[in-house]
Amino acid sequence: MLRVTIEVVPRGDESKRRHLGTVEIANEGTGSVESGNYAVRLAKFGRPQQSWMRGAVRGFDRLRRGPYDLLLQCLIATVGRRNQMILREMEEEFGNGNCCSQDV
Repeated sequence: MLRVTIEVVPRGDESKRRHLGTVEIANEGTGSVESGNYAVRLAKFGRPQQSWMRGAVRGFDRLRRGPYDLLLQCLIATVGRRNQMILREMEEEFGNGNCCSQDV
């Protein structure tokens, strides 16, 4: 599993850090060496154990893409609908692939 934690650290003071969000990416074990399928879970605002949103990434190209590409696809799969203008611009540049799906 991959975990990305987002925290605010006011003025660099670790004693005052606060959790803003967590992305957990779990390999479903149904892919291949070349292509992976992942379950995605988002948590927010000081509740890292509580699911806020879930989604999935299917057919991730493991040979040509890296962890930041996977994170981007996970965010598109979960909060992408809230950011339609950005997604439209990406579709124009990269084409309209159905790599990601959202579960609420």
